[in-house]
Amino acid sequence: MYFEDFLESGQHMLEIRPVLLLVDDNPGNLLVLQGVIADSIPLVTIETACSADEALTWVAKRKFDGILTDVQMPVIDGLELCRRLKADVASADIPIILITSHLSSSTFRAEALAAGANDFISRPIDNVELVARILSMLRTKRNQDRLRTSNTDLAQQVARQTVSLREYKKAVESSLDLVTTISADYRYLMVNESFSQYYCLDRELIIGQHVTAFLSGDTFAREVRPRLDACLQGETLEFERSRNFLELGQRHLLTRYCPLKGEDGRIEGVVAISRDITERKQLEEQLQQSQKMEALGTLAGGIAHDFNNTLAAIFGYAQLSQRHVEPESKLDQNLQQIFLAANRAKDLVKQILSFSHKSTVEKEPLEIHLVVKEAVKFLQASIPKTVLLRECIAAETGTILANPTQIHRVMMNLCTNASQAMQNQGGVIDVRLAPVLVDPTSAASHPDLRPGPYVLLEVKDDGPGMDAPTIKRIFEPFFTSKKLGEGTGMGLSVVHGIVQSCGGAILVESRPNQGATFSVYLPRKLGVTRISPVKPVVLQRGTEHILLVDDESTLVQLGEQLFGSLGYRVTGSTDSREALELFRRTPTEFDLVILDLTMPKLSGENLAREILALRPDIPVIFYTGYPGAMDEERARSIGVKALLIKPLSRAKFATELRRVLDGAVRESAALNVASAPVSANY
Repeated sequence: MYFEDFLESGQHMLEIRPVLLLVDDNPGNLLVLQGVIADSIPLVTIETACSADEALTWVAKRKFDGILTDVQMPVIDGLELCRRLKADVASADIPIILITSHLSSSTFRAEALAAGANDFISRPIDNVELVARILSMLRTKRNQDRLRTSNTDLAQQVARQTVSLREYKKAVESSLDLVTTISADYRYLMVNESFSQYYCLDRELIIGQHVTAFLSGDTFAREVRPRLDACLQGETLEFERSRNFLELGQRHLLTRYCPLKGEDGRIEGVVAISRDITERKQLEEQLQQSQKMEALGTLAGGIAHDFNNTLAAIFGYAQLSQRHVEPESKLDQNLQQIFLAANRAKDLVKQILSFSHKSTVEKEPLEIHLVVKEAVKFLQASIPKTVLLRECIAAETGTILANPTQIHRVMMNLCTNASQAMQNQGGVIDVRLAPVLVDPTSAASHPDLRPGPYVLLEVKDDGPGMDAPTIKRIFEPFFTSKKLGEGTGMGLSVVHGIVQSCGGAILVESRPNQGATFSVYLPRKLGVTRISPVKPVVLQRGTEHILLVDDESTLVQLGEQLFGSLGYRVTGSTDSREALELFRRTPTEFDLVILDLTMPKLSGENLAREILALRPDIPVIFYTGYPGAMDEERARSIGVKALLIKPLSRAKFATELRRVLDGAVRESAALNVASAPVSANY
């Protein structure tokens, strides 16, 4: 079934029988893999190798459509095998899947990508995922082979047509590709319109010129001539190169050299076809950056879980202790310092979560021009006198959905970076804020940008600027171009996370010695007004019985004290299965259940389902330190009444407990009224 899905058309089923090579020093692993693949993809041919050396021998003898190799092998491991295969022209196009136990390691992923791996799968292996990845690999290989064959056929066809200038001109004049023919003595015989437009010269001024008229002698001797000579000997070559054009600047070209044959079959020159792939390269780089940030976000989410559990205990016990000390006493002052340190740690967790879009910072309808004006006013008093800060802020920019503190942080980071870049020679920072409408054409140039109304926040400086390699890395966490001790490299990565969490995009334009412009696009919300501030709530109490389940004993003890101080009765458990058995024995004994999501043996989600199956009317609250583990919509679909993120203040807990409990009482009363018998009056 899988293989039929893989083959898009039945008529191709017997054209090519794909061949896979499985590499593992454990024969047992090879037998298992071979069995799974043979059962799911019956038309594939499978060869096996018990070492990297044996695999290299196999590859030298026959063609393969894909290789699956274990990473951990003696003598030559999977990564080194991957490097050797990708370094060899004959095997460089074979897709390789690495089988590893370290897929979550960012270091391993970076090293594997550098080695040329096309995909990864981790142990223990999910058979469905394995088959899906193999089919995807075979589909990609098949398409690449077809494209390569198609390109070769097209190039040969163009080469044949060049025998007749008139026929060749028909084929290439309308092409957007740069097409030219070059003689055996390296002179241009013909160029099409696209070629002359890129070089901003009439074709009459190009034809007859030596190739070195458009590039340096060193570049010709080192790169161009060896390729032309190889093509004149009958080879067909394809390669990428970068060229600087007078009006277009630097462009990336995919170039193909094909032999130009005369009527007698002898090679008379070279046909060169170049396609501008600049936009494609930019999109690939943006995609790689996005994938890198996503991987870092996964790591950040796990770190945040442990941080938040620890912070919940620090906050909770500090709040309980504060109730028993004299105000303004030394102990009270010490507790205040604990609160300050814990809040700084809480902010750090939010910064980390910004990478993964899992930040729990609440957003609200926000008139952004007010926040930007406030930030500019603060910055004018803090940046060096040698830097002039100018603003052009539209009075009515509309409303966005964001957190004001985060938008303030975006402004501070962008303007502070610009100020530090110019602190030696001075300069000007221009801050512009205006509503814009992004059309589909503009949106197509950036994968995170969608057509529609936006607010554009632009921070432009006339500092030293950045080169292309630096621009590629500026949003990476911990990357900085500053000297040791002058920066952590967290600022722009935080900005990137905040902007993406708002559904926006950030674009950068810069060149060495030409300043830098950061353009932040934030979606504008039409027909939304700002919410008025909510008045402080009064601490609420209760007497209900709460079942609290968390695998952290410290947090269970804290909950017993904290909820007890609000008047509630609390039964705590650190074992989810034991808690389920306790609830089964006395389901009517409890009025509310509070569950941690991430627990061994039985997760909070599964425990909630079991409890609600026993008693659907019991209100359940999820309390978690990992925001990415659950969202509110999914929690509601289970029947859970609230999703709370650690750490939480005593006042917030008091409010949420009463809201959930009182809501459950109202639901129960409404259900009783609806189900009561109706009396008839005659």
